[in-house]
Amino acid sequence: MENEPEIASKITQGDIFFGTVDTWLLYQLTNGEQFLTDHTNASRTLLFNIHELQWDSEILETWQLDALKFPEIKSSSHTYGSTDVFGLIPNKVPITAMIGDSHAAMFGEACFKKGDTKMTLGTGCSLLMHLGDTPLPSKNGLLTTIGWSVGNTVAYAWEGAIVSCGSMIEWLKGLNIIANVEETEEMARKVAHDCEVLLIPAFSGLGAPFWQMDRKASFHGITFGTKNEHLVAATLDAICFQIKAVIDAMEGDLGHAVPQLAMHGGLSKNKYIRQTLEHLLHVHITLQDNSDISAQGAAYLAGLTDGTFRDLEHISELRTTIPLDTSEAVTSLNTRYNSWLARVKQHQ
Repeated sequence: MENEPEIASKITQGDIFFGTVDTWLLYQLTNGEQFLTDHTNASRTLLFNIHELQWDSEILETWQLDALKFPEIKSSSHTYGSTDVFGLIPNKVPITAMIGDSHAAMFGEACFKKGDTKMTLGTGCSLLMHLGDTPLPSKNGLLTTIGWSVGNTVAYAWEGAIVSCGSMIEWLKGLNIIANVEETEEMARKVAHDCEVLLIPAFSGLGAPFWQMDRKASFHGITFGTKNEHLVAATLDAICFQIKAVIDAMEGDLGHAVPQLAMHGGLSKNKYIRQTLEHLLHVHITLQDNSDISAQGAAYLAGLTDGTFRDLEHISELRTTIPLDTSEAVTSLNTRYNSWLARVKQHQ
């Protein structure tokens, strides 16, 4: 609106349609017949009121966007239309679910009860805790968002958004400290018992629960004796320390311990990270024998719509987990975490 007068004019005249990528995909797949979105994708625009479950008239009026054409909002589990995939298939198939990526993972982990929590270890790390059907504010630096919706039920969540997770492994590869992620487990374990190096992983600032977005990354405790193994161990520890800080914040808001924590994503295969988290958090961590949890969550929602699955309890029964080998303790964890946390808070 500030830089494109023609666009600004069309917005004012009500000629511009707005939507995120899900809306665009649905519109294309249905040959322009459906202009819809779901609660989770709508909430990510920051133009949606998660309390009233409608586009936020106050925000839109303030930003002079109230003439935009917005998609109608439906439940994540809903019949959104049908598609022949641009004429590639003879008979149309129904589109019976729509949901954001991290939210789909939450549903795929069957986080259906208050306190159920999932963490996705990807480029960043997204933790979502089910908090019921009422959007409650966090007192400990978490975001309140929509987790998923089915029928008339809208599940809210506290979210801890960690900016740097798997991206740090790629950074180590770029420095030629490691050749692949599989090396990190053994390298970290070699020095875990005496590693005094700490990493503040603020490569793009620190997210929840600290929100130090102007901060830069830094290593602490480096000496002439520091090896590549120490840098790797400090990096893996920093991933785990950030997760602990978020879990502590969630438990502070919840008022009791997290009953269990579902883990998935590429780095969930790393046993050093598994063991470190298990001993740091004192929470039962579960892992499914499936690497595509977001796709699984979307499939569960679609199956609810078409009757493949009876209800949420039926889906819970389908979820199977594999045992985690967390027998080998990582020493000095609490001391290292407390030192790390103190350095993070020094910046506040």
